[in-house]
Amino acid sequence: MSEVLAQDFTEIIDDGVFDKAQILSYLDHITLNSYTLSGLKVKRIAPDAVLLIYQVSESGKYDDHPFQQTVNAASLWMKRDEQWQNVLFQETPVSN
Repeated sequence: MSEVLAQDFTEIIDDGVFDKAQILSYLDHITLNSYTLSGLKVKRIAPDAVLLIYQVSESGKYDDHPFQQTVNAASLWMKRDEQWQNVLFQETPVSN
């Protein structure tokens, strides 16, 4: 996972704002049981920048704490040195 995240990567989720090192540490605590992506929209912002917008339904555990959620997500990808890298990820819980 580390190789697809840009050095200046930022993630914004309900737990806060994380840089690359912080989110990689955070992900070490997550075990996913299911992850379903739907409604993918791709918006080309520039020849070297693409914004992905989609919805995710997921369940799993953070350490020993189960979770289940549906979120709206946006992910900005930029082509740097001939490699696509994730620069920004943001998710917002879907209210029921």
